[in-house]
Amino acid sequence: KQLTLDIARRLRALLVQAGWNVRLTRETDIDPVSPALLAAFGGDGRPNSSDRAYLQTRCDVANAANARMFISIHINYSDSPSAHGSTFYYTKPQDVPLGQALERGMIPLAGTQDNGVVKNNFYVTKHTNMPAVLIETAFISNPGDVRLLADPNFLQNAAAGIAAGVKAYAGALPPV
Repeated sequence: KQLTLDIARRLRALLVQAGWNVRLTRETDIDPVSPALLAAFGGDGRPNSSDRAYLQTRCDVANAANARMFISIHINYSDSPSAHGSTFYYTKPQDVPLGQALERGMIPLAGTQDNGVVKNNFYVTKHTNMPAVLIETAFISNPGDVRLLADPNFLQNAAAGIAAGVKAYAGALPPV
């Protein structure tokens, strides 16, 4: 989670420098969730990757901001240490062009294996109103990808590639 936040912060810096208004769904290593939402979803107060209250909070941030796009940055895991590379997941048909643009932007700069743009029913891509993509940047379970993830240059290149994809997808900056 520290690495994904690092990549997200790098991405935000690059996009803000280019004139974009960027909102992160979390600014620190703490997952934001309201007590009311936690109670509504029956959460136990200990976040996990499938806890709807924490996932819905991310969607609520993007939906309330009327965001132009939603990008969820992750690091993958597999029981097979040979699994490696980057995958761009979408749920809705409107997500596909964003996923393709992010793939074309990130893969050349990050240098990871391209595992493609893949349909999946992830909560955050399903419950956001705007085009949304969940990026698995690399595998924490693969020794080669772990070496990449330990390199600040890789983290910067992944962020720069995602930023290039955002710019290619969106074209011009949104009107002020």
